Amino acid sequence: MADHVREQIGSRPVVVSVSGGKDSTATALHLTDLGVRFSCVFADTGWEAPETYAYIADVLEPRFGPITTVRCDYRGATCMESLIRVKSAFPWRRGRFCTEQLKAVPIQRYLATFDDPVNVTGIRRDESRERASAKEWVDDSAEWGTVWQPLVDWSEQDVMDAHRRHGVPLNQLYSAGASRVGCWPCINARKAEVRMLPPERVDLIRQLEVEVTAAANARHLEKHGEPLAWPRAFFQGRGPKSLIGQRNAMPIDDVMGWARTGHGGLQFEMFDELAGSACVRGLCG
Repeated sequence: MADHVREQIGSRPVVVSVSGGKDSTATALHLTDLGVRFSCVFADTGWEAPETYAYIADVLEPRFGPITTVRCDYRGATCMESLIRVKSAFPWRRGRFCTEQLKAVPIQRYLATFDDPVNVTGIRRDESRERASAKEWVDDSAEWGTVWQPLVDWSEQDVMDAHRRHGVPLNQLYSAGASRVGCWPCINARKAEVRMLPPERVDLIRQLEVEVTAAANARHLEKHGEPLAWPRAFFQGRGPKSLIGQRNAMPIDDVMGWARTGHGGLQFEMFDELAGSACVRGLCG
């Protein structure tokens, strides 16, 4: 273990947040290389892909030992589906209550059970402009404590090399075309990821859109005496108004149609390219 790491950690408990993604897995592998003893925590949103749950159970736990699972507890909501229903709203770019309530708060609550823990995440500077100035060590706040981000200088190739060196496979969603695996789907999902959604998840999103729109419409009628001008939808983006409406809400069936278009088909920039700001503290990777 490097001297500066030993000095920072001392005898403090070290907790790594794992998501089933490549960066958090590489972080745990790196700590193994450094000889750092750690435990893992997984924030279960209830909105993950089956492949991710299987990866955590079949690959990560045998490698790193038992992984503690934490869940949301917000006004009776314990997962993304129930959280959407409780709030009668969908997360949006500037209001990602999904990350806050499903991941950040449960992990903060878990960290609070330790005495002065070191909170380890897999943030890398080359992920995005927003993370380009990330530091390895951050004494963040009472909620997060001391944050250690040991991969800040790593490239994506370094992450892949760590998996190969240790003989640890990637989550199979990556080989199927996904660029991120946390939450399935994420509100910032790309075309390839949307195409991979199973019919039952599409059906659930469609039903949630109906319920959230009905609740929002009732509130709007009571307040303004007129119905909503547009439906509420899980996905939001920029594109032809004929498809996504005045407030950039695009119903799931239109999204699935968009995802099936290729070069020369229906093309528009649906989502902001904000891969690095999709969640806080690297909790999705």
